[in-house]
Amino acid sequence: MALTALCGAAGYAVLRAHARTSPPASTPSAFVVPLEMRAPDRAGGPIDVLPIGEVTPTRLSFLCRTIERVYNARCRVREAITVPPEAWNMDRAQLDADSMLGVLVDEFPADSSRVLAVTQKDMFAAGRPYVFGYGHLRDRVSIVSTARLEERFYGRKSQEPLLRVRLYKAAIHELGHTAGNPHCSARTCIMREVADLDALDDLPLFYCEDCMRRTWKEVRMAPNEPEAQFSLGAALLRRRRYERAVEALERAAAGDPQNAVYQNDLGVALLRRGEKRAALRAFQRARRLRPDLPEPAYNLRLVERGMVTGWESETVETAIGSGAGPSSPR
Repeated sequence: MALTALCGAAGYAVLRAHARTSPPASTPSAFVVPLEMRAPDRAGGPIDVLPIGEVTPTRLSFLCRTIERVYNARCRVREAITVPPEAWNMDRAQLDADSMLGVLVDEFPADSSRVLAVTQKDMFAAGRPYVFGYGHLRDRVSIVSTARLEERFYGRKSQEPLLRVRLYKAAIHELGHTAGNPHCSARTCIMREVADLDALDDLPLFYCEDCMRRTWKEVRMAPNEPEAQFSLGAALLRRRRYERAVEALERAAAGDPQNAVYQNDLGVALLRRGEKRAALRAFQRARRLRPDLPEPAYNLRLVERGMVTGWESETVETAIGSGAGPSSPR
């Protein structure tokens, strides 16, 4: 899976944190979501806020109110989970953001639109000493850390109003990635690439017109719609969670039986699960539906020539899926 540092059309995006020498010149005493940032239509499903470890209740409430007002969605604060051992780097005393996304995909609720995890632990990502947030453009999962949003982290007096503005920007930016928005070049967009804390403080509070249109469209999608199930199945497939991937991709294919991409990726998941005959049938269906689509034809040749067998499915990485989710450029 390709990693991107706050840029790129697919994969991951991060908000990098760098220390600053002084706080912003002005700090609002209270934060109100701008009217222009309120979705016109009701969201297709709830957005879950998942605390990782201990998180201040007032910050969870703030995030939920923000989500409800921005996305016109029901917000559910889920029961906190302990920091997963596989995601905690003891040598660095930091949370591995990429590992956390894997945990979030594993625990993704079937009835959820997307998940925003929040932690007070400091985080890092591959090749980056620390990050504010981390999100995946296709998996509908993201995480933000409040550690480096705190003025106290830099040895200065705590400013709760300032932290709330930063938390709003980090959360809305990351949730924007889960709706398929890459980094935006518009100066007036909250999806603009962020290089340091100064840049985060300088971010506007709004999506630009294009990012807003894409976000509202994605958020309106109900979790049980075929495209949403395909996105979940593709995420699970990429992370080798084959049992659940098959279940999600079967729901996607049943909801839109004429979609060749869904059939192809279902075939890949079935093959990985060791069901060669069922995979062959899925590839054949995809081939009939879209003779021009290269992946089903390629996968069919592999299976028919015995180059991939069911018992190899756990290790062989030859058969290919589309790699596309509902928010990916096509």
